[in-house]
Amino acid sequence: MKNEASKTRSLDIAFVVTPDLLKRLAVILGETSHTLEYTTKFSDGTSVHYNKIEDVIGQPNSDERSIVSLIAGTADETVKSAYVNLKKNDSPSLEYTINGAQRDVIYFADQLDDWVAATRQWYSPFFSSKIWILWRRACSSFCCNLFAHLCMGPHIKIAFLRCV
Repeated sequence: MKNEASKTRSLDIAFVVTPDLLKRLAVILGETSHTLEYTTKFSDGTSVHYNKIEDVIGQPNSDERSIVSLIAGTADETVKSAYVNLKKNDSPSLEYTINGAQRDVIYFADQLDDWVAATRQWYSPFFSSKIWILWRRACSSFCCNLFAHLCMGPHIKIAFLRCV
C-alpha cells in the first residue's frame, strides 16, 4: 500500500529564470507526467497556454509585453501531479505543489528545491526586510530594469526579475 502525500512550498524570493533553468524544470516535471502544460501571463493581461517549454522560451519578453507569471505543471493528474507557479509582482513569488505517493513527493520536492536554489538571487534575503521596502519605494521601475540589464545583459531571452 502506498501512502499518498502532498507538499506545497511558498517562497517570497528574488529569482531569475533563464532558458536553461526552464528546460531543467521541464525535465523535472516530465518525470511526473508525459504531458505538461504551461500558462504564461503577460503584462498586458493576456494569458496563453503552451504544451512545450520551447514555446514559452520563444516568447518575446519586452518592456511593452513582459512575462509576469508562469504556471508549469502536469496536464494529466491520474496518479501524481506537480505545479510550479512563478510570479513577478505578487506574493509568494515562487510556489510549488506536488501530489502523489509519499516517496515520489519527497523525491520531487528535493528536485524542485535544488531548482529553486539555482534560480534564487543573492539579494533574496532583503525581499521581506524593511530595507528592501524602503528601497522599493525609492527605486523606480527604471532602476530595476537597469539593474536587470547590467546583471543579466541583453542576451537573455527570457528572465523573470522580481523587482517590486
